[in-house]
Amino acid sequence: MKYFKDENNNVFAFESDGSQDHLIKSGMTEIDESEIQSVIDSKLIIDDRLANKHSEIVQKFKLAMAPVTSLYTAEEIASFPTQEPEAIAWQSDNAAPTPLIDFIVAERASVDKATLVGRIISNASNYKSVAGPAIGKKQDYEDLLYALQTQHEDEQQPDVIQADIDAIVVDYR
Repeated sequence: MKYFKDENNNVFAFESDGSQDHLIKSGMTEIDESEIQSVIDSKLIIDDRLANKHSEIVQKFKLAMAPVTSLYTAEEIASFPTQEPEAIAWQSDNAAPTPLIDFIVAERASVDKATLVGRIISNASNYKSVAGPAIGKKQDYEDLLYALQTQHEDEQQPDVIQADIDAIVVDYR
């Protein structure tokens, strides 16, 4: 077998008899068997480290969001974009249609519609005050990580090292 790597450190194996030489593309570099695992390991190590950093970003994001998400199910959170506009519309005009709120109130004997509308608007404001900054930070961390991934894949740039990844300090405070 003949072994080659491309500019992204992807490793390819071709038959030694030359029958697959037409598949060897410009820019590929021949490597020997002793280099194969090193090339694969170096690529996997950085890719794994980038994936681990992304997992950290997501995990800490979920922790940052917990004060407003831990009180609700995913189904309730999915209804927020319907609840808030209905509540705002009803607050402006008590004749405005509020089908979701009406169904909720019908099953909650302890809360009247005006109280529920007030809670929805207050909760929406609280959610935004936590979610907005957390989402912005999460996306910023992901942008930094994406830039490192792009740098790692570009042979013209210096390769990413662990210190580059460690420089992304994930903190949602």
